[in-house]
Amino acid sequence: MKVVSLFSHVGAALLLVAMCLGTANAQDQDTVLATVGEAQIMESRIDRYVTQKLGDRVVSDDQSSVLRKEALSHFVNRELVNHFLELRNYEVGESQIQLKLEILVANLDRVGQTLDDFLAKQNQSKESLEREIAWKIRWEKYLEKTLTDEVLENYFKTRRRKFDGTEVRVAQVLFRVLDTPASLEAALELAAAKKSEVESGKSTWKTVVETNSIAASREQEGVVGWIRIAEPMPREFSEVAFGLKPGELSDPFASKFGVHVLKCLEVKPGVANFGDVREDVKTSATKELFERIAARHQSEVAVEYAEGWGNNSSDNAP
Repeated sequence: MKVVSLFSHVGAALLLVAMCLGTANAQDQDTVLATVGEAQIMESRIDRYVTQKLGDRVVSDDQSSVLRKEALSHFVNRELVNHFLELRNYEVGESQIQLKLEILVANLDRVGQTLDDFLAKQNQSKESLEREIAWKIRWEKYLEKTLTDEVLENYFKTRRRKFDGTEVRVAQVLFRVLDTPASLEAALELAAAKKSEVESGKSTWKTVVETNSIAASREQEGVVGWIRIAEPMPREFSEVAFGLKPGELSDPFASKFGVHVLKCLEVKPGVANFGDVREDVKTSATKELFERIAARHQSEVAVEYAEGWGNNSSDNAP
């Protein structure tokens, strides 16, 4: 019995050592993809973000690569904003972090999980989780101070079309772009020239559409129809359309479909007021504020990328 007991203790000890070594090896194998000041952005953080975003969806390797680069750009921006907040003394106390952890532990306990279960599932260390909590507390403090109801209502008033249910009837010319930088540049130049011809009276919108557009709508003088800010067209398309007055042409812009020039045909005003859409307004203002701080702060913090992960590899919120 004593021999069995001895081997049981030795076996347990070896298992514990193996688990510790496995954890250490997993951490050693984690790769730094970027540094922002002294903050490191690890590959596991990117993997975790992409996994959570995809859920059960399956995507191609190319799509996964794009998502990973977008995620890295997002976290670089987050660290830039975090640095900005730290410089402005938005401190987070240990007691605040522990309170959030206690709430998380209580919620996990209700579904029969422990914090260790949660961290293992997330492939995350406790220290990393605490940093995430500190970031959220710090950012929420800044938003509470910055995005007051007065600020949000003014934001709504200057961008009313985006939120009040306004609809815009729009037409487009869609210029073909091949998968090369030179083709994109040529398409942008052609689009600018054709826009100038219409505005100067040298040509007509109908002629430019019929002789240049690759969209099915060319048979209807490019008319896309009525759109709202969030549907049915891609967001970048709608953002441009909603910035136009009736009869106005947009500057050329690129999307995954090609190069577009839009024409606003009619505007149907919406009826929603600020109180009806306050949360949508806050979400939009938060995203814009986040991106503006990150862009402004880039020159103040050293950002370095691992090979193949440079910031020119993707365009990039809290």
